[in-house]
Amino acid sequence: MGPADLLRLAAFIARVARFPHGLGPDPSVVERRDARIADGVACDEYLPCGQKPRCAAVLVHGMTPNGKAEPRLEHFARAAARAGVRCLVPHLAGLADCRWDPADLEDLADAVRSAAETGPGRPGLVGFSYGASHALLVAARPDVASLPRFVLAFGPCRSIRELHEHYRTAWTKAPASDAERDDRIYARLVLAWRHRETLRLPAAAREALDDLLRRYCHAATMAEKQAVHDRYVRDLELPPAEGDDATQAAFAALSPAGRLSALRCPVSLVHDRHDFVVPSGHSEALFEELHGLPGGERHRLLPTTLLQRRETTAIPPVGELLRLFGALAPLLGRD
Repeated sequence: MGPADLLRLAAFIARVARFPHGLGPDPSVVERRDARIADGVACDEYLPCGQKPRCAAVLVHGMTPNGKAEPRLEHFARAAARAGVRCLVPHLAGLADCRWDPADLEDLADAVRSAAETGPGRPGLVGFSYGASHALLVAARPDVASLPRFVLAFGPCRSIRELHEHYRTAWTKAPASDAERDDRIYARLVLAWRHRETLRLPAAAREALDDLLRRYCHAATMAEKQAVHDRYVRDLELPPAEGDDATQAAFAALSPAGRLSALRCPVSLVHDRHDFVVPSGHSEALFEELHGLPGGERHRLLPTTLLQRRETTAIPPVGELLRLFGALAPLLGRD
């Protein structure tokens, strides 16, 4: 990587770290909303203004009612587009409704095919949280595996069943920190939203949960989060998992564990060491699995505190920063 590439990468990371202060459109980026591809999948597109993009990437949102309009994802896409990346961001209906829906994988596969057809070049796949798991699964599909140039997965879930067991055993323990308390509230809000029909949540509760989940990680105070949780969620009997066959099948279909053998591109796993919603052990187990496959030496694992769920570390360790540079470099066009 030459000096010019390092400068572009450093500028990109600096822009990403400005969230939420950099929230809003960037005059250096062209944004096209709700373009339709394949079978009607809605995608947003971000392009550098006044220049041809150097490369392309498909960005995958996590489990949030905002879907592709998640403010943190929009901010990331704008920063990447400004660095020369054409970003295609599909809206995945299941994740946007906090549901496990295998149909999301079909929509994401269509987005990857569209990005590969229109370029420039083979696209990268960048996923966040549960969207990172979706990115890994789609990149490992035999009908898609030749298309992605890389996968960059931030905080992926290895096994949904294991994740629900983690929640089941953790609810009875006191949170170890304010950050963990924040993550626990988030996880419980998501579970309540997912089961809102079964729980027969009243209209006022649904409106409050929907509003808070949309703003949770960038525009809501801890006091507000606690108040909504205590009023609407604290006393609910939240089912950590259902026993019906359809749900269990969805858990299996959407869990990357044991299903990545067809991957043909390098993978970088970046995970917050203190993440409660998806513990970093999920990435560690995925890395061990990937490292045991042919070509496993290409893959990277970065447990870190640099890209926390809500804030960046003020003074990052130099070694972690260098490894983050290595993980992010393919996004800007360097393998």
